[in-house]
Amino acid sequence: GDTFEINESGQPVPINFCGWAFATLWPFITPLRYGGSLPWEKDPTKAYVSCPDPETTVVFEISRKEDKLAPDKPNSPF
Repeated sequence: GDTFEINESGQPVPINFCGWAFATLWPFITPLRYGGSLPWEKDPTKAYVSCPDPETTVVFEISRKEDKLAPDKPNSPF
């Protein structure tokens, strides 16, 4: 499938990416970016999130690159 990386550039959303899907992904992306994990996932560096569109069956895998954790900036998502 397609992949993209969210970095510190301030442009995390890929061009032509569905806004509804990204809004669904963001609450799962944020803790992974800062070293957190989701207790229900078997792998602490990943999350699986379904697209909210009832007409599709898209499941996103979100994974953290351990060497690319966001710096400790409590007031910034980047």
